Amino acid sequence: MSVTIYIFKKLTLNLNSIYLIMTILKTQAFGDYDNLAKFVNLNNIKREDILAVTSAGPSGGTHFIFYYADSEAQEITHGVFGWSK
Repeated sequence: MSVTIYIFKKLTLNLNSIYLIMTILKTQAFGDYDNLAKFVNLNNIKREDILAVTSAGPSGGTHFIFYYADSEAQEITHGVFGWSK
C-alpha cells in the first residue's frame, strides 16, 4: 500500500531556470514493529520527518508509518525474500 501526496518544499529561482525540490508524504505497512523499526533505521529516516506511526486490524496486527521524503529517494524495503532496494 502506498500513498503519495505532493508538498512543495522549496522553490529556488535562478537566472536561467527554476529548480523545484519536492518533498512527498510516503507510507509503508508492516506486520510487526520490529520490521518497522528496521525500515526506519536502514533508511535513516529522521524523527522530524515521521508524521505518524499507527496500528490497524485485529489486535493492531498491521503497523503503518507516514513520513516525508524526497520524491526521488529509493527506500530499502521489506519483501518476501528479505530486505532489498
